[in-house]
Amino acid sequence: MRYTLDHNALIDLEERREPNYTRLRLLLESNHSKVFLTAVSASENPQQRTFEVFLAKVRAIPDLNRIKNENILKPMGIFDFSFHDWSLWGDQAMSNLKCEIADVLFPGLFPLKTFGKKERNKLADVMSFWCHIYHANQVFITSDQNFIRNEVSLKKLAQQYNQSLISVISPQNISDL
Repeated sequence: MRYTLDHNALIDLEERREPNYTRLRLLLESNHSKVFLTAVSASENPQQRTFEVFLAKVRAIPDLNRIKNENILKPMGIFDFSFHDWSLWGDQAMSNLKCEIADVLFPGLFPLKTFGKKERNKLADVMSFWCHIYHANQVFITSDQNFIRNEVSLKKLAQQYNQSLISVISPQNISDL
């Protein structure tokens, strides 16, 4: 099993927010080499322009200091959003997947009309799940109810894109794995 933590899980770990913190910590202790982060997790913070700055912030969280670079998933590059030194060149299929995820999570998001904090946060959610599907991970861990509420549609997208069987769970359900 390969697990993807969304940016809310990073905040839970950084701020030690219970009850999520304990469950996430247990997952990291028992499966640390199979836990992945997305390199879009801090993208709503425009001052973090390079992957190295992001990586330093991640490694400053004690529970994540063992995360290796290869456990940080590269998103498709998006100008003025992704880390240019840690992203993938996109193609049409990759862009289509991004738009299909957005249609499930935030209908009408694309084409972007503005690019403020609200839109950046939505795009961060879309690209976090994009990383999960593109890199064929199985379990997406989030406390964001928008993902959990749309799990059936997101599962269908993963199945169509790369025949992946995935699940979307909250940190409270980690013990059920």
